[in-house]
Amino acid sequence: MSVPLDQIPAPQLTLVDQLVQWGRRRIDERVFRPGMRMPSISKFAVDKGMPRFTVVEAYEQLVAHGYLDSRRGSGFFVRDRTSSNDSRVHPTLATECAPVPSTIDVVWLLRNMLHTSSPAKGPGIGYLPAAG
Repeated sequence: MSVPLDQIPAPQLTLVDQLVQWGRRRIDERVFRPGMRMPSISKFAVDKGMPRFTVVEAYEQLVAHGYLDSRRGSGFFVRDRTSSNDSRVHPTLATECAPVPSTIDVVWLLRNMLHTSSPAKGPGIGYLPAAG
């Protein structure tokens, strides 16, 4: 028996995901402008009534997505996303990467993963390496 898609409940977002969406929306709408300092972790956690760890996780995700900069001892600041020549952007993200091949030779991969010098030892068997 299959359930129609419209009757499947949507997954609930975690508090971290909700905060990330909230932050992204505020930055995209320019409520928080480039260079502006974000609320401190402890103040934000108290104001929203949630653990500090949740706020830290959300801010770190916003840093990873390029919305915020983290400055040790100073806090989190909104990153200027309009500048394409930003020196703070990771070098591999600033240059165009070579396209990744879309096909993988699974047979070759498995043979090389499972190739060992001793047939009694291999990945997943549970033997620890000899102490050395």
